[in-house]
Amino acid sequence: MKTNLARLVLALTVAAACAVPTSAFADAGQGGLRLGADVTVFDVYFLPDTASDATVHAGVLSSGLTIPSSFAVHGAYQISDQFLVGARATFGVFSFNTFEFGVIGLLPFAEFLLMTGDIAPFVGAHVGPSIWFPDMGDAWANVIAGGEFGVHIFLDPAFSISPAIWGNFIYQGQGERGGFEFALLVSMSGWLFGGGAASPGPAAEPTPTTTTDPALGY
Repeated sequence: MKTNLARLVLALTVAAACAVPTSAFADAGQGGLRLGADVTVFDVYFLPDTASDATVHAGVLSSGLTIPSSFAVHGAYQISDQFLVGARATFGVFSFNTFEFGVIGLLPFAEFLLMTGDIAPFVGAHVGPSIWFPDMGDAWANVIAGGEFGVHIFLDPAFSISPAIWGNFIYQGQGERGGFEFALLVSMSGWLFGGGAASPGPAAEPTPTTTTDPALGY
């Protein structure tokens, strides 16, 4: 009786263990949420109609920071294994000619992963408003639209560092002028609820083998 009870307890324990779900990152992709922060390392901004307006910034190391900003936070939802949509909120200050500006902006974006894994290159596009607040005068309303190319480097299935190159067109409401920006950014992101790099799933159970006992005839 004790032996049968022990076997029953063991069977129930094994069944319960098999019912426990594996790591969320074993099925990376659809339904994943990404949260992160971005910093601009290098930035070039210029207006074609006047060379004197060209500016070069080295991110947080320069006296004037960058356009749209030196710092941003973002969130994205992973619709499928390779496609995400989200938004980026930007903050910061920068110098432009003799002016000092504060900046806030909101850039919705879409991103497509060219491949998945520990190293995941991606392309993306973004568009949205950016408001500049000069140290004197009224605020400037601008629109930013552009594309990006980068690589997610997963140090863990749930954490990545992602350098990216941006190319933007910036329409300045003040003076109705158009300018261009090229920037190098680095993002640090956490991938939650199924997003991130795929980790190996559970190993397949071995196929049972049949042995023949000559004494029994089978």
